[in-house]
Amino acid sequence: MLLSREFNKAAASLKEEMRDFEAQEKSRSIRKAIEKLPLFAFKPWVTPFYNCYNFALDNQSRHFAYPGDFSARASRLDSEGPFEEFHKTLHKGALRDGLEFLGEHFSAAAGRDATPVALFLRDENRGFHWYALRRQGPDALWAHKAGRTSPEILYQNDSIFANAQAHDYYYFAGYYAVPDALRTMPR
Repeated sequence: MLLSREFNKAAASLKEEMRDFEAQEKSRSIRKAIEKLPLFAFKPWVTPFYNCYNFALDNQSRHFAYPGDFSARASRLDSEGPFEEFHKTLHKGALRDGLEFLGEHFSAAAGRDATPVALFLRDENRGFHWYALRRQGPDALWAHKAGRTSPEILYQNDSIFANAQAHDYYYFAGYYAVPDALRTMPR
């Protein structure tokens, strides 16, 4: 589990990792990894029935999904309890759903049949938000869907941290890998 308020350090690390990732795009293995990413599809997600977790998992099988909803035992999020317990519940729920925790480096998902996603938390009101790496043309870009709104692609790769901060998510809780088996959307 990871929980950090060191956004500048994490954003710099992401910027460096994306720069390396982009530099390697010309290599066959990275091109293959990008081709495996879900395509950024705007239209299927323009609905108030799905949230950031549905979008990150590329899964429309449940309305407003929460970490743990895709496992046999759904998580019960306690927005009133201690922040650390809220964080643990999200983490455990994501693991039960089949996500793999990657820690501070999303590139650990490369070469797997999985999509990297990032989790951010808000202490106030116990909020959480997921971002997912998506394919747009030949590029890999971060995207998200905030609640009932339409999805948005972020064109500056380190902007998931700026975007999270702009929406009062001040804790970075790490990267996860979403196995392709959880996806319900066509490639």
